[in-house]
Amino acid sequence: NLRGIYFEHDATRIYPNGSMLCHVIGFTDFDHHGVQGVEASMEEYLHGQNGYRFIEHNRAGQEIVPYRGQEREPRNGYQVHLTVDLGLQSIVEEEIDAAMKEYSPQKATIILVRPQTGEILAIANRPNFDLNLRSDAKPEQMKNRAIIDMMEPGSTFKIVAAASALNERKLRLESQLFCENGLWNYGGSALHDHHAYGYLSVRDILIKSSNIGAAKLAISVGDQKFYEYIRRFGFGERTGIELPGEISGIIRAPQSWSKISITRIPMGHEVGVTPLQMTSAMATIANDGKLVTPRIIKSITTAEGRTISTFSPVVLRQVISSETAAQIGNALRGVVSD
Repeated sequence: NLRGIYFEHDATRIYPNGSMLCHVIGFTDFDHHGVQGVEASMEEYLHGQNGYRFIEHNRAGQEIVPYRGQEREPRNGYQVHLTVDLGLQSIVEEEIDAAMKEYSPQKATIILVRPQTGEILAIANRPNFDLNLRSDAKPEQMKNRAIIDMMEPGSTFKIVAAASALNERKLRLESQLFCENGLWNYGGSALHDHHAYGYLSVRDILIKSSNIGAAKLAISVGDQKFYEYIRRFGFGERTGIELPGEISGIIRAPQSWSKISITRIPMGHEVGVTPLQMTSAMATIANDGKLVTPRIIKSITTAEGRTISTFSPVVLRQVISSETAAQIGNALRGVVSD
């Protein structure tokens, strides 16, 4: 019975899975507006709408019903369904934790995608944070590194050099290139391999990850054409996934390359890509050469289950022929099987 003291009803969100998918789900502020993740990107669907009605009233304050004007019914927030498979997500969470324990990296990302549709089936970053304890989280724990971190992709980028040379029919999968016995001077600078290779086929250049071989693959198509294939694979532009904060990475045009760039870029130097961009490029190889927009949203429904919207696969372009994709896929299998 104290004046000015009263109770206020409010809701508290509980996240039963703690840190799982913390960077994808995101969270809300004090006013329940989305701040990160799907909570932010799908705010207009999740938040709902207030209803209103324009009325006229008489001198006594009573509504004059015949003069009732524009009105809108209130609407509850819609339900957003993700493409994530929680069974696969659990496996990915265990694997990334095991990798962190074994190798002690500063950061790590795993992305599991269905190449034919672009659906993200599982995604995890480390470091991460507990959504229930986000006030204790540090800024570096809250970054969705899959889409906002930029890295030099290293040897994974060699698929672009091999795909461009095969697709332009400059070489065949079994064509032999001399890899200079591990040391090649080009443009006044030395390029090394981790082993002294002589002649290697295009397939073995990928399997054995020869820097010199990859450089010669890129040289066979030339600066401009190699750059075009880099862009066709989606590097240098956002993938378009339905999550906030995605960056486009850094891909420089040939006009700003140095004399040795054509030998360094094929092995993943002098470029900046996101983990999701690299995953999408690999998925292109597995999808008969078609680049598909990755997506994390499956559908939007009402609370009663009525479908508002579904998100279908979007094929951006045919990056390489299905024949070339099959050849690269054959070589990539050799990386782990041979």
